[in-house]
Amino acid sequence: MNQQTFTYQLEKGDFLEYARKVHSRSLTPGNRLVRVLIWMVVGVIIVMMFNQTTDPSGKTISFLLGFFSTAIMVFILISQAQQRMIPSSMIGQKTLTFSDDAIVEESKFIKQFISWGTIDSALLTHKHLFVFLDNVAAIIIPKSQLDDKAIEGILQLLRSKSITINTP
Repeated sequence: MNQQTFTYQLEKGDFLEYARKVHSRSLTPGNRLVRVLIWMVVGVIIVMMFNQTTDPSGKTISFLLGFFSTAIMVFILISQAQQRMIPSSMIGQKTLTFSDDAIVEESKFIKQFISWGTIDSALLTHKHLFVFLDNVAAIIIPKSQLDDKAIEGILQLLRSKSITINTP
């Protein structure tokens, strides 16, 4: 096989989609159940807290205000946490070289050799191709940065190495 080299630019938006995909991959059914139960308990506590008013119309208004303010606060906290978790060293130009032995990923700060045996699976979304090394670590390839022929070449190479390619 000839070496294939691709150069592209990673941006914050690429990591945000990656964070959402990794989060859903890392939640096992048991973890999901615990998470749902925690949110149910939080919801019950909020309802009980706002049910302490004596006026029936006040209860409804208090409940709605509490519910929506809590939802907005949770959304803001999650979005801020996702923005903070993206190190600036991860953003920028990347070069991937595919060979018979491995994938070599290079950037301004790192050069890593990834043997084919360490690749767990791949996920093809509308905007990205994620090549997962485990449940968390992945190579992020934005589809907008490469032409369709290059993406199809990478997919064929992954298939030839018996790597499972999933779609959402």
